[in-house]
Amino acid sequence: LCSGYTIKHAFEQGVGAVAVTHNVNESEKFMLLPDSEDHDVPVFDAAELQWEEERTPLHRVSSPIVFEGREILMNKAIATILSRRRLVTLVGNSRVGRSSLALAIAGYIQDRLRGIRHIENIFYVQRRDEENNGIEESLIQPLLDQLIAAGLAGDEKEHGTGGMTEYVCHALSKAKALVIFDDLDGIEEISKRFLRALYEKASKVQVLCVAKQPIDFISGAVIEKCIRVGPLDSTSSAKLFGKVCPLADTGPKRERLSSGLLSRESSGGSAAAGKIVDVIHAGFPTQIIQAAKSISEDDLHELLSE
Repeated sequence: LCSGYTIKHAFEQGVGAVAVTHNVNESEKFMLLPDSEDHDVPVFDAAELQWEEERTPLHRVSSPIVFEGREILMNKAIATILSRRRLVTLVGNSRVGRSSLALAIAGYIQDRLRGIRHIENIFYVQRRDEENNGIEESLIQPLLDQLIAAGLAGDEKEHGTGGMTEYVCHALSKAKALVIFDDLDGIEEISKRFLRALYEKASKVQVLCVAKQPIDFISGAVIEKCIRVGPLDSTSSAKLFGKVCPLADTGPKRERLSSGLLSRESSGGSAAAGKIVDVIHAGFPTQIIQAAKSISEDDLHELLSE
């Protein structure tokens, strides 16, 4: 209502948000009642209020283009972060969609920063997976690059004698930020030292980690909250397959494809179609997307004919 100024405008914004998030058919279910009232009048006397300028994040994170079946986990993680828990870890094996979930969480919070007082910026750090890279090269350097781009840190030459870790912690010392470290697999123990230094210097920074196992970090008032991420259920897997399959280019075709995948046994039909069904039941998003993008027209026709 504050953003929309009038009830009518606020309602139209809400309907538009539903249409974007879900679909137009879903947005058409809402009605502004009663019809006899004039809803196009200000709710607040905005002329007498000191409105705060909208905050724009210094560094934007791109949400995943396709996201399916993680709504409950996403809401749980967001609620934990908004409760000011300073360390949250998405725990799960690789290829189960941990990165997509982390990006979706970042995108959701980023779009609502205006109403979140304790987070002003989000920094998403994808691990640089190069041979013999230590934690400074694989995680801290990419974070520093983003801090420099955002104007929160100076040029790398200004490190001084303290080293990169101390410089990054100093740059974040007064920041209200959510830092996301994607892929701490195998370096969980090393990451503890950096997190300990970060929390000592930056009292307002929150961290979201993606790892195969818990960081097992406890330091002062910082206690890790783990959220386990497993494979998708079959229904979500089938919906994801339908969304990303380039040959399923209409809504009805995607629905038929999803239904065919759920009703089919892997032992029936062609070997290729059977493998696709196996991928659906396994529930690994990366494999599902690869299978959906490489499906042949013959296999698609076979699955649609179920």
